[in-house]
Amino acid sequence: MVENDQYIQYKDKTGKPVSDTVRLVKQVGDVYSSGKTLKRAQLVNFVKSKIESKIFPLDPKGIYLVLTAKDVTVERFCMGSCGFHDSIFVGGSTRVVFAHVGDPTVQCPGLCAWPYALPAYGPPGPALVAPNGIGTDGMIINIAILLAGATTNPFKTGYFQGDALAPLEAVTAYPGALLVDKMSKASYNAYGANGRKFLLPATWDLMVENFFFQAPGTSLA
Repeated sequence: MVENDQYIQYKDKTGKPVSDTVRLVKQVGDVYSSGKTLKRAQLVNFVKSKIESKIFPLDPKGIYLVLTAKDVTVERFCMGSCGFHDSIFVGGSTRVVFAHVGDPTVQCPGLCAWPYALPAYGPPGPALVAPNGIGTDGMIINIAILLAGATTNPFKTGYFQGDALAPLEAVTAYPGALLVDKMSKASYNAYGANGRKFLLPATWDLMVENFFFQAPGTSLA
């Protein structure tokens, strides 16, 4: 659970705020059953098949997250996109939300693992040291961004700025102030299970119209 009053500002039409609790229900692995070059439509079919075969429960309040390995190419991934979220109908009438995040280690570390890798065009200076590896920490940042976007703008009619097809949503990759591990020199701003260190991006604060940054050293569990 992340204790963050900023999420309470994001409410649906009934006035119910976004939950600040995320619970992992189930996870499964898949060894290239659809190959290593995927269209977004294949991700849709993958999620639907797992639900329809009852591998995953049908949950309209959940988010089905698809993570792909560093050697898997996904349509539009690393081409201005580090992941996406969308919704689909399963069983005819139940609408569920899903998201995709890929491992950027090989394909686009500078785009999708910043600030742990430098972009091709950007300010000079060294990249930060990643506490868990460039690819892993890049994925964690983007998972946080996509989870926030999927909960505050699940059907593309919620909280966003700009074009609904390419929206600016509730969370940005900019991290704010960071802590530095004395031994590894890794930069982070949050603790997870078993003392693991992570970096969480900033949330847009609706009240002051500015970014709310994760307080350095906040616990996620």
